[in-house]
Amino acid sequence: MAEEKKRSIVPIIAVVVPALAGLVLGYYIWGAGRHAQVDYKQVLQETANYISSLEQKNKSLTSEVGTLQSEVSTLKQQSQQASSSKSNTITSLSARVQSLEAENQKLKTAIQRIEAYAQNDPVLRERIQSILQQGSTGTGTGNPAQGAVPQGDGTAQGTR
Repeated sequence: MAEEKKRSIVPIIAVVVPALAGLVLGYYIWGAGRHAQVDYKQVLQETANYISSLEQKNKSLTSEVGTLQSEVSTLKQQSQQASSSKSNTITSLSARVQSLEAENQKLKTAIQRIEAYAQNDPVLRERIQSILQQGSTGTGTGNPAQGAVPQGDGTAQGTR
């Protein structure tokens, strides 16, 4: 019979112990003295203050976003202008390089004509050599004698 009592007490203990634990934990979590009356006016005022602070922050952030967007658009325009001015500069420099190359080619042709003409005239050949030496050392005046510079069709005017 003792075993039958033990068997009948086990289901009762299985129900009573969790119920008591629930009561104790409920009392501990929610407490008995915490049923004080809530001041709804104060809670409502705190909520209104919080909402107004959020609205102020929203306004300041909205204005800041607007300012940043205008700065971004300004920077994009400046970037586009800079890239277009750079492409214009590159185009003008390319044209300048081409003109300088053409001028260089003309000068080389003129030098070849002068050298061909100087083959027949030893005085002129010496004068050209001295001008070239002055140009390579940087001691020349930069203005060769007028008689040695080809004019028009490439013939020297002062030697005829």
